[in-house]
Amino acid sequence: MTLKRKIQCGAGLFVVALLVIVLWPAEEQPLPRIWFSGVSEFDSNRVLFAISNASGTRVSYSMLPLQYQSNYWIPAFGLGGMTGFSIDGHSTSNHGAFVPTTNRWRIGLSWNTGGTAYNSLAPWRQKLWKFTLDHGGPRLSKWVWKGETFMGLDGPEMLGNQPVPVDL
Repeated sequence: MTLKRKIQCGAGLFVVALLVIVLWPAEEQPLPRIWFSGVSEFDSNRVLFAISNASGTRVSYSMLPLQYQSNYWIPAFGLGGMTGFSIDGHSTSNHGAFVPTTNRWRIGLSWNTGGTAYNSLAPWRQKLWKFTLDHGGPRLSKWVWKGETFMGLDGPEMLGNQPVPVDL
């Protein structure tokens, strides 16, 4: 094998390795789990939920009770919602919520999956984004700022301070 052939084989292997690294699909982050842990022993209007973070990284979550009214789940503001609590990767944490009603309700959990918050952009970038949105539309403005993406997950459906029985 000549030197030229060896260099070509080495370059070919390098290109193949680079393509595998670049084009290999990213591993999807597993969703968190949320389940009913029990009623507080000090207050029967406070229930506890366990939330597990199955991903390998620390994630910040927001939690808000949701009430079922007229075929819709609506937020029950002021009743134990928490914002910005974090759970380390591969761990579980307990959190409490006040029972908003004796009717059907559940916990809504949300977390940021990417992007930058608008208020954390530099002022000149906020102005440029607003200008491109007003004059060039959303397709052009996404070159300046793509926004944030969030995911949500609902906890078990509750009836008062107990989970709704599952019909078998």
